[in-house]
Amino acid sequence: MRKRLSQGHILGILQEIRDGESEINVCRKHNVSSTSLYRWKKQYWTDVPEIERQLKLKEEENRILKAILADKEFEIYRLKAMGRNTIVTLV
Repeated sequence: MRKRLSQGHILGILQEIRDGESEINVCRKHNVSSTSLYRWKKQYWTDVPEIERQLKLKEEENRILKAILADKEFEIYRLKAMGRNTIVTLV
């Protein structure tokens, strides 16, 4: 069965190897082949710090956007509530 791991998960696996865990144990632990591990090392090994930095920036941007969305939704709710409670008189 073929499964696709996220970039964050792959970076975590590579970080375990950087921290001194043997490649064989990491492959067994995460149920991946040594071929996949070799391919990931070739693709991500030099870029790990840069990719992690970009990932953190995206997570921070996502957090900020969620806060903005919550503020806008509250503003819409407040305006709708104000509209229901006001009496409009035509002169």
